[in-house]
Amino acid sequence: LILTASDGKVYQDSANPPAEISGGTAFASGATVLTRGAVFNNLLILTTTSRNIPRTLNASLTLADLGGTPARGVDVKAFARRVCMFSPSDGTTTYRSIMSFNSGNDDPTLWTTPYTVNMLNFGKLGTDANLLGGEHYKDRLMAFTEDRLYPVYATPNATLPLAFQDSLFSEDGGGPGNIHGVVAANERLYWISRSRDVRALFQTSVSSIGYPVQPFLRGIT
Repeated sequence: LILTASDGKVYQDSANPPAEISGGTAFASGATVLTRGAVFNNLLILTTTSRNIPRTLNASLTLADLGGTPARGVDVKAFARRVCMFSPSDGTTTYRSIMSFNSGNDDPTLWTTPYTVNMLNFGKLGTDANLLGGEHYKDRLMAFTEDRLYPVYATPNATLPLAFQDSLFSEDGGGPGNIHGVVAANERLYWISRSRDVRALFQTSVSSIGYPVQPFLRGIT
């Protein structure tokens, strides 16, 4: 069991207290710096909401920076033999509407022009899409914005191996506040929406199942 903590460090739950695993560039500290992870070719890849340099952890518990010049996403997912980084930064500029992915199958260190070529842009002209992250659902990778949900799929096109379909819904506040409010369970996706109800995705239908929880959700920040 691998843990990340508010001190920006990574731990193994092998003792009491857990044992620190050192290596790579430290993550930012703070109780609001949250992490996401994905397993890709026997590597655990970790990202943070501070868009720190992603770090990897192998089976030997060696912690290191992700190789190459990777996109620094707030979320990471493995899909169609690629590493997908959501709403990434290059260390200077943040690209909130795009999902970057590495430029070669099965190699997480290949990141060629991830902000102009190897990416999907979920924003439209005149809009300000804020891509929150993704979650697996059946044979798709679902990309969440604050107001929409896009199915991402693999293509046979080597130039652009990933593409996305039209949003399954379009509603201001219908998406989650952040990707940490999304849970995959029982062959469905569930999330707490910015409208303060619980939504569920089953097949291609999105419905509200949680209006009774609104008073509780409105009482928390």
